[in-house]
Order: sequence, then C-alpha cells, then structure tokens
Amino acid sequence: MPLALPYSNSCGLEVLSEAWRTSRADLVRRRIASVGDIHEAMRRGLLTASEYFANVWSDAESDGQLVPRAIAAGESLPNKPQAIRQLREHDVLNEMDPFAEPMMKDWLQKSN
Repeated sequence: MPLALPYSNSCGLEVLSEAWRTSRADLVRRRIASVGDIHEAMRRGLLTASEYFANVWSDAESDGQLVPRAIAAGESLPNKPQAIRQLREHDVLNEMDPFAEPMMKDWLQKSN
C-alpha cells in the first residue's frame, strides 16, 4: 500500500512532495506516517521552497500581492478581481480554502 502524500490536492505544488520524498526512507520501513513526519516534511518544504514562493510572490506584482497578504493577515479580500483570478489560475488561491497550498500562507507569515 503506497504512502499518501499530505496535501495531495496541492494543485501542482511539488515542493511538499519533494520534501516528503527526501524524508521517506524511514517511513518505507514503518509504512505509517506520524504527525511528526508530516511536520518535518512541511518544515523541509518551507526551507527548500523559499525560492519558489519568492518567484510566485514576484510574479503576482503589487495588486496580486495585496490579496494573499490580506488573507494571511486575516483581513478581508481587497477588491482586485483580476488579481484573484490570476492567483487562482496559478494555483496560489482556490475557492474552497483561501490558499491552494497552506505552505504559501506559512511562507508569507514568516517572510513578510
């Protein structure tokens, strides 16, 4: 039975799955991931994903940066429908949860 990746519906973000693969050797023997394993994969993902998130941030430009910054701060969304649409197309935001990838929120809160 293969191990399921956390955030399996991460809309194409490969960073978490790469961090997961790098820490997977012990998990293959156990075949069960603990909460600590998930947290370690997320920690490694944040460390290795900084460049990816910085590129996403840069590509969003000023209007696009207002939207995730407001969400991460718990504020209401700015009226920027074009920026929101573009962020959804680029798998930064989705309609169910504000962020398509929760690690983006963590990165924003730590870097801005």
